[in-house]
Amino acid sequence: MLQYKPNDFLKKSLTQSLLILSLAALLPACGGGESNSVPDIPTNIAPIANAGSDIKSQEQEEVTIQGSGTDSDGSISRYTLTQSDGTALTITSANSAVASVDIPVTVSDEVTVFTLTLPDNEGATSTDSITLTYVAGGSNLIPTANAGANQTSVNTSDTVKLNGLGSTDDTGIASYSWRQISGLYAILDNAHIATPTFVAPQITNRSTFAQDLAKTETFSTVTQQVIPRSLSKLFDITYLGAMRVESQNPNEPDGNSNFSSGALGYNAVNDSLYMSGRNGGIAEFKVPINLSLSNDVQTIPAATVLQPYYNVLAANTLNPTAVNTIDGILEFNGNLLVSSEAFYNASATNPSNLQIFDNANSIATANNKGLLELAGAAKAAGYMGEIPVSLQGLLGGTHYAGWASNYSITGRYSQGPSLYVFDPQDAVDADLTVDPKIPSTPIISYPAGPTTELAPNGSDYIIDPDPLWSSGAKAKGAVFIPDTSFFLAIGQQAGLDTGSGYKITQLDTGKLCGGGCSFVSTDIYSYFWLFDVADAVNATNPHGPRPFAFGKWSHPFDDGSDHQPLGSTFDPINNRLFIALNGAGQRGNYDSPPLVIAYQITPKAVEDTTITAEATDMVFELEVTDTEGLSSRDTVTISLNNTGSLTPGTTTPDLYISAAQTTYNLNVGDPLSAPTGT
Repeated sequence: MLQYKPNDFLKKSLTQSLLILSLAALLPACGGGESNSVPDIPTNIAPIANAGSDIKSQEQEEVTIQGSGTDSDGSISRYTLTQSDGTALTITSANSAVASVDIPVTVSDEVTVFTLTLPDNEGATSTDSITLTYVAGGSNLIPTANAGANQTSVNTSDTVKLNGLGSTDDTGIASYSWRQISGLYAILDNAHIATPTFVAPQITNRSTFAQDLAKTETFSTVTQQVIPRSLSKLFDITYLGAMRVESQNPNEPDGNSNFSSGALGYNAVNDSLYMSGRNGGIAEFKVPINLSLSNDVQTIPAATVLQPYYNVLAANTLNPTAVNTIDGILEFNGNLLVSSEAFYNASATNPSNLQIFDNANSIATANNKGLLELAGAAKAAGYMGEIPVSLQGLLGGTHYAGWASNYSITGRYSQGPSLYVFDPQDAVDADLTVDPKIPSTPIISYPAGPTTELAPNGSDYIIDPDPLWSSGAKAKGAVFIPDTSFFLAIGQQAGLDTGSGYKITQLDTGKLCGGGCSFVSTDIYSYFWLFDVADAVNATNPHGPRPFAFGKWSHPFDDGSDHQPLGSTFDPINNRLFIALNGAGQRGNYDSPPLVIAYQITPKAVEDTTITAEATDMVFELEVTDTEGLSSRDTVTISLNNTGSLTPGTTTPDLYISAAQTTYNLNVGDPLSAPTGT
């Protein structure tokens, strides 16, 4: 049943009719010839909502209602599922394309109606309803899930066995599925058997929390930010506001902000941001003194343009690998370094990845050198920045580069956030006619392969991907947090709840993906990975380090991760982290520029070492399904033995390091030690 809201249509039609009559009256006075034609007035076409087919179910089931929608001249702004008739039921994820309803025990058959409402970006609304009928009893009984008895006083490093063998069903259990919903994150050896095991994690706040990987998450807004638990334990993070990037004329050959690749670079002298547009252009924007705290993109002021877009890739006459996508920008001693790649590189080599412009304040008139070949190829062809002075001796260089975008031909990328150390002066001094190669040292890098990826099968398209890294993960920016040994990578993750596939048809939209994507379009989220570089230095090879924390990080204006990070950069003077969010600056029907948001992120003066039940009580949920597809759930709590203090060697007194520190005492598994020299 498809319905339209008449008010918007009538108002729009009346307005257009009056406008046409006004134009017709004015035309004879215009002296424009004898034509009486009236220019066409664009009419917003209402979206089409589809709540799916009617459903018949049984009591004590969870029913999935999978909605979808299309808008021929715009976009769907949100999904809202409400119950319009029948005994009130509980809806989960009512503002998502895929919602669920829990059906209670009933003594008689019930008929309920649910309505999906879809407004488009212009305010036109469409609805569609489905009927959900559920019956009492039935020949096949709902299975009874039994996740086993709670376990207490579990010690670190103990092997813990979960036990779902007590689950019962009249026709037999066909499948088991476990997932963790709270507590310090643990890795199950097999989440799809009755009795999986895991090793109890070390009790420390420098960990991943299962709550930050939860299927149902709370999204950040301008007034209420949701900071991941592992980040909030270590850092004070304050949202500073946003700056809007003016879209340039789309007909300009040197690019514009629409559909930007969104690479960012910071200029401390100008207090400005460089940003890559589309078509190979880079522009420079002044950071406002006060970033906007408005929650409405329409009212966020446009940033002042210091340099309009200039096509830096076209300026390079030597482009042997058809490089066409800008990934990173670095201002260095008045020079501008630009890293880039070929979006589609069938050979998976991509050695040419770096340009130099000798005047960062006038890119259009600067001398250009490139393309150079920074060692690491596509694995080092993205984000760039300066390594804090306190870590330069440890890492053996002054600057870093890395990348893990997984655009296409993913075998050329790092299958996890990468970190390469290099000296930009080598690039500035390079003679392209003699040798285009610029050396770098891999500190963290995960080449595609069965034993070298961040997560096993991390590049495969599978139903049950690893939350550490999957084929839907992308690391699009990375920064060092000053006065710590932490390296923070920012990007996106996808498919953790519904799985991912290659050139599949998405279940909720019917869209055929051109490459890899999640089975449900909304199964995508902004993400982070947090490393300690001491772990990297102690590792025997670059693919050995692992982030000690990772998870979802919702940002204001990412609209539940509809607008994932494109790039990031850091202002080390004011500890400001800038992130470009894909398409979040859209104000009209056809523009799609990024919106740049900023946080201030500083290490806590005293690390929060408080250990509470949210860490030590590890809650696991078991879902069992019978041979006819009926299912039920149960939970079990595994309580870690909390001694009241954190394990030595995993916390701070030495977590933070001084800029004066020049020597390091590194023991495997320990953080950086207190300085032994000055």
